[in-house]
Amino acid sequence: MSSHSALETSMLASLETRRRAGVPRMDADVLYSDHAGDFFSNDYLSIGKLPHIRQQFLDVFTHHSVADFESKLKQILRDYPAISTGLSTLFIVIESVYSMEGVFAPMEEIIGLVEKYVPSKSAHIVVDEAHSLGLYGPSGKGLLHEWGLEKRVHSVIFTFTKSVNFVGGVLTTTPIIYQYLSNYGRSWLFTSSLPQIDLAAIKFCFDVMQTPEADQLRKNIANMCRFFVKHFLESTRDIPKSIIAILHQETKDSNGRGLVSPIFPIYTPQPVGLQHHLNKLGYAAKGLTYPGVPRGTERLRVVIHGGNTEAEIRLFVERLRAWALKQVALTGATQSRMMIGGTPSLHKL
Repeated sequence: MSSHSALETSMLASLETRRRAGVPRMDADVLYSDHAGDFFSNDYLSIGKLPHIRQQFLDVFTHHSVADFESKLKQILRDYPAISTGLSTLFIVIESVYSMEGVFAPMEEIIGLVEKYVPSKSAHIVVDEAHSLGLYGPSGKGLLHEWGLEKRVHSVIFTFTKSVNFVGGVLTTTPIIYQYLSNYGRSWLFTSSLPQIDLAAIKFCFDVMQTPEADQLRKNIANMCRFFVKHFLESTRDIPKSIIAILHQETKDSNGRGLVSPIFPIYTPQPVGLQHHLNKLGYAAKGLTYPGVPRGTERLRVVIHGGNTEAEIRLFVERLRAWALKQVALTGATQSRMMIGGTPSLHKL
């Protein structure tokens, strides 16, 4: 009996079929998920259309809701019985820390449910550690290492453009999946190798992440995050949340097991206006609007860094408050004009 998973078996078969037929590597037998959003979702799911291969990509479930994930997982298994028999692969792709919301994924609960319901050869869990690498775990190895989950997932994506402060990234996975992706992954196949000097720089960055100084920076980030939340809430308590607020503030770190995320989505119905206000003051702010985020959740993201100080955060919050107070005044003036403008019409009636 083969020791390979359903995914690996299908990849090996596809590789062998193409080799025998002499088919070019970039043929058109690629199946994409409707919800594909990154290189994994597209190229990782590039599996030959063998008769016994079907696949379901599950990446849409309510954040924080383990119950919602469990419900959708059961439905998937009912709709695709081949998963339970080991002929199909179920992909579960999550971010350990969600970049737009700044929330922690309930990873252990999700992994536990997959292990409970899905045969081991039919499950493939992928975790994107882009926003946790460098911040959590021993020597900044990420949340999977922080929580001891690294051996219970199948593939992990690490991005070097965030806390590593460089370029590129890496995927850790099995040898068979690596072989398949290196031959048929479109974005991978047409990407040049990093120069040696870049590899040396990345190694240097990782060496720095393992130093006592880096440990202190990680502690400072956590302290500054707590200070930001406290000072922001105190400074905006007299301002309507319809003008400015931290999205999901009550639940943002509920899955963090005492950890805090440095990403704070600041809701405002005028994100571009706030962006321009902050740009003029020297901040690299960027407003996020639909379709980048759902309607009604327009925002700017505040990201706390290891070198930030209480004085910097206090000044930043004061500037947020000053802008928000102007919006309150403008809103009040607009409402007053509407009332005044409506009075003559009522008088004529």
